Amino acid sequence: MKYIPSTYEEILKRQRKVILSTDDNSDYFYYMPIVSHLWNLMGYEPVVTIFGNMKDWMDESSLKGFVLNESKKMGASFVVFDKSEFKSSEYNTSTLAQVSRLCSGCLDVYPESSYFLTGDIDMLPLDKNWFNSQDMEYDVHLFHGNGYEDHSRFPMCYIGMTSKTWNETMRTRRGAFGVSLNAILDYQLRKDKKNKKSQWNCDELYFCRNIKSWKGYETRKQIIPRKPIKNKGYVKGSRGIPKEIPIDRLDRSYWDIEESNRHLIDAHSFKNPMDNVDNILKLLKNYISKKKINTISEYTNKFIDLRKAGSS
Repeated sequence: MKYIPSTYEEILKRQRKVILSTDDNSDYFYYMPIVSHLWNLMGYEPVVTIFGNMKDWMDESSLKGFVLNESKKMGASFVVFDKSEFKSSEYNTSTLAQVSRLCSGCLDVYPESSYFLTGDIDMLPLDKNWFNSQDMEYDVHLFHGNGYEDHSRFPMCYIGMTSKTWNETMRTRRGAFGVSLNAILDYQLRKDKKNKKSQWNCDELYFCRNIKSWKGYETRKQIIPRKPIKNKGYVKGSRGIPKEIPIDRLDRSYWDIEESNRHLIDAHSFKNPMDNVDNILKLLKNYISKKKINTISEYTNKFIDLRKAGSS
């Protein structure tokens, strides 16, 4: 494990952090500088846990090293793990990345009083007021907590609590990130480790089981709801496309900015960003400065060149 702090002192002092994650999939880690800047604008310090080849991520001449450095410039801090530190033959690195967010309380480089909100690396936050609307009289904040009507699960975007409360609710231990992550995976996937498909959504399932058994579940949690609407991009039988989305979310399955000139809280961006750069920039022009748009354009061009050159 290697901790790499942001170079922005004022961001490092922020009590509120957003915990993001990625592995070596370039279609996801492409978003790191973009989403880091947006979370900076929301008033959060972005903290990204990375699972992959440590050597590549530490090489500034590589694609991964380039993205990491560009993200640092945008205010992100990092916790980088080499996949060899975990049972990588049993678990997808994407699963390690997803579940790692439940181990926020294990990061002892931050005070126990630090507030961690979970986020997705490809989910673009757009409304600062909404992301700071939680009532701190409660210990746990379930943003979009009505995402599953029966509360059989809660969306991982977005769950907020202090580092200390993360450890209390998830039964993790401060300073024991690897041990805690392996324990969660071993418990949640103990019946079906060989089925890699069963690993998807195990973070939501584990979180729901633990939060419901937590002694403060009835009185110390706040659900911050969002109004659902039918997703115009849904096709019957399609995989991974939700039937409903929040009314204030722009979704990659129906990316119509003109029609969506309603108030937006966030945007779930594309799985194939290189084919949708113009669409992404068109949205961002409404939310960030022209200077940052130019920076992201320059970053994207360099990213494309390095990826074409086969840099890892």
